[in-house]
Amino acid sequence: MRSSWRNSRQKAVTYRLEISPAAEKQMRRLPDNIFRSVDAHIKALQENPRPRGCRKLASTEGWRIRIGLWRVIYSIDDNRGVVNILAVKPRQSAYK
Repeated sequence: MRSSWRNSRQKAVTYRLEISPAAEKQMRRLPDNIFRSVDAHIKALQENPRPRGCRKLASTEGWRIRIGLWRVIYSIDDNRGVVNILAVKPRQSAYK
């Protein structure tokens, strides 16, 4: 008899978000329309911390997602189930 692994439902793991004080300060300075978009993308990281299009950073430990001309830099701790938002910056200064 064939295994029914395709039909089995796995419980989705939800990660906890932690936002650094620097990232929180950067987000407060965003215009409203950009804030809403960035906020929605950050909240989505709880369900999927490695969404399509994310990239692992080579220069530092961490990941990034693109939101228009803005970048969210974050780290993932799979053992603790935590996504730590490190920075929210415009593309020009995100990697400096």
